[in-house]
Amino acid sequence: MLLAKAKRLSIFGEKFMSISSTELHWLAGILEGEGSFYVGKTPNGAPRIRIQCIMTDEDIIRRMHQITGIGNVTFKKQNNPKWADTWCWSVTYSEDVATLAQTLKPLMGQRRNLQIDKLLKTHETMSGNRGFLGRKHTEATKRKMRLAHARRKAQ
Repeated sequence: MLLAKAKRLSIFGEKFMSISSTELHWLAGILEGEGSFYVGKTPNGAPRIRIQCIMTDEDIIRRMHQITGIGNVTFKKQNNPKWADTWCWSVTYSEDVATLAQTLKPLMGQRRNLQIDKLLKTHETMSGNRGFLGRKHTEATKRKMRLAHARRKAQ
């Protein structure tokens, strides 16, 4: 079987499973046609990046999740009986989003590459002084968070 002999790429380190070249190309093809590379803001104005794919094919969505080992799979029941229910694979953890986007970039078309460039540029601005949900914290807030964490750990 070709898949079993394919060289596996470990793009997410030890935390995640490795992806074969064949699987990576398959994933790129699905995301080129059906995926989105999203750059936006949270309700509090912090930058947000995401890679997602929404479709009616549960098996495809679950395979994307399985081969990458990242993201979440959700189901949406449609209110209109004329519409099919949908499945969504979504990667929202910014480090995973950036790693996957950078890995897929050479395999994507021009339009998706522009979206990936915007996503990666946003990710660069997100790094550094970030806390929960991408909010920027002052040094005083960081100290309070560390103290609260230490108290919880001590209990």
